[in-house]
Amino acid sequence: MKNKAKGFTLLELIVAIAIIGVLSAILIPSIIAYIGNSKLATANTNAKLAYETAVAYCTESRTGGCPVFDDTNCASLKWDSGTRPTYQLNGTDMGNALKANMGQNSSSAGYATILIDNSSYPKEARWAKTPSDLYVGRYPEQTTEKGQCELAINDG
Repeated sequence: MKNKAKGFTLLELIVAIAIIGVLSAILIPSIIAYIGNSKLATANTNAKLAYETAVAYCTESRTGGCPVFDDTNCASLKWDSGTRPTYQLNGTDMGNALKANMGQNSSSAGYATILIDNSSYPKEARWAKTPSDLYVGRYPEQTTEKGQCELAINDG
């Protein structure tokens, strides 16, 4: 009686590895695309929050008789200390208003840019996790592609 060897042949192992390789080649680009779309959706949502926070600040400042004409270019939303910052409704403290209302005591708080028009109203807000991030969210016109816009707004 012959003893039959147990296990897989070399050919069976090669076929299994080839199938796993083909499935990986199909699956990995899809996963990367989903991750990119998720980062962009988060950035657009945070840009909308920055915009709404800026609108509230501008409205409260104007109600108090202080128009807002300064642009906040690339303000870090990380708190400078361990406590929530305070801000003045004097029309020039939007950076601290953004920190207080949407920031946190963490480096992942991100960066926001607000562009104010001549009537003291926000025209556009942008948000990114880092100043050099390619996933920059924008509001009211949302970003649809990675690298479509930059965080800093230098145009008038």
